[in-house]
Amino acid sequence: MAPGLLAIGREKQLFFDDYCVQELVGVRHNFHQAKKHPANPLLEQKEWWESSHIELYGNVLYDPEHREFRMFYNARDKEGLDTVCLATSRDGVKFEREQLNILDHNGRSISNAVLKGSLRLPTVLQSLDESDPERRYRMIAFTARELVDFKSDLRSAFQHGYSVFFSPDAIHWKAYERNPVIQGSDMCTCFYDPVSREYIALVKHHSTAGEKFRRCVGITTSRDFINWGVVQTLLSADEIDDARVAERLYRFRDIVMYDNPKEYVADIYGMTGFRYEGLRLGLIWLYDRSGDRPPEHGGNDDGIINAQLVYSRSVNPYGYWHRTSERRDFITCGNDGDFDAGMVLPASTVIEVGDEIWFYYTGCDGPHNFDLAGSSKFHPKSQSKISAKRGLSIGLATLRRDGFVSILASYPSGKLTTKLLTFTGEHLEINADSEKGSIFVELLDNQGTPIPGFAKADCIPFARDAIRGIVEWKGGRSVRDLANKPVRVVFHMETAKLYAFQFV
Repeated sequence: MAPGLLAIGREKQLFFDDYCVQELVGVRHNFHQAKKHPANPLLEQKEWWESSHIELYGNVLYDPEHREFRMFYNARDKEGLDTVCLATSRDGVKFEREQLNILDHNGRSISNAVLKGSLRLPTVLQSLDESDPERRYRMIAFTARELVDFKSDLRSAFQHGYSVFFSPDAIHWKAYERNPVIQGSDMCTCFYDPVSREYIALVKHHSTAGEKFRRCVGITTSRDFINWGVVQTLLSADEIDDARVAERLYRFRDIVMYDNPKEYVADIYGMTGFRYEGLRLGLIWLYDRSGDRPPEHGGNDDGIINAQLVYSRSVNPYGYWHRTSERRDFITCGNDGDFDAGMVLPASTVIEVGDEIWFYYTGCDGPHNFDLAGSSKFHPKSQSKISAKRGLSIGLATLRRDGFVSILASYPSGKLTTKLLTFTGEHLEINADSEKGSIFVELLDNQGTPIPGFAKADCIPFARDAIRGIVEWKGGRSVRDLANKPVRVVFHMETAKLYAFQFV
């Protein structure tokens, strides 16, 4: 293969960077935000075992066997009892608590709980092709002290760390006998990478970065979900993030409890990871810290959390993750009074539903110190807007398929020219919105000359909004005869957005 020649086959090309781009003229990268669902919040505190809070530090799965969405969320009562609870939905929006009635506490049924005790942050994964029927579902969660009130074969003491569990039905769980499998603190998400065929756990890690001691994202992997590698630092905030904290906190200064500009610093509190179209993508929980809670008030710190995109093209999950060029928030905190006005914490799985990508998340209407917001003796501000204890609820944000970033053209027209590449397939398919404009596509040979029949003048204008739009040339010409030959693709665009292209 010639140097610099990209062999893309039939892999979809997205525009997080200039991997396949040779030149942009009169067009630019445009990063998009997920849209919050109008039905938000989807789930709020209701039952007695949720009296302190609920949070989707867990995840949502779509179960094809039962044709339903299964939400595994954390609940805590006012006495500190933690439970992993199950809610289900046919449409992914209206969730109902499952009436399982398999666990109780002090004689009171916890109707939709599947686990209880000192465990939090459950990620549940489904393996339909698992040969052992008792391990079709697997969970990783943060554990400490003891899981209580189980049958004798499930009751066991746990060390501080991440433990794994197995289940035939996602309801009845058994703990792995040699837990915990990973050492770490209270934050963990996990996903299965079908390309590298490994589980990837993203855990809270602490490290010095940019001369600041920060919460960072740590990573470890496993082939069997039981034996994990040593945790290594994956991503951390930096001086660029620190320099933006004051600006990003400006509109939140009335709700943060501790606001000390001398202590402004950025952390990455956690991360959600997933595979998408040849890339590993992630949502980092960017934590803009506003100040430290005094030791006499329990320590810790205060601030606001938003979600931002990261991506990696590397086969190695341990390295080469990149922030997007603008570091824009992908799911952002809401306005004053919204259920997610202070923190947005994405769940550990992402689901493709039809022509959309769904991101479930925990929303908090207060800052990181929400648990003390109702306690005036802890609050240093006499005129605070916080008059009652803030809460957590569960919401949903959606995105057009491939809609993370587009190449944007306004008026007058511009163009995107790809690097020299080879492909396989019979048609060129694009995800684009040119309903108010047009896209013309031409193909060039390795000398930069338009290929006969595929010049701009030969292209039938693409002037619509389509997720899977086929580009056509006059005479019904197919690109099949150009497969495996070096070509450049030129997109001439006017008042249009190009999200992705792919040979199919």
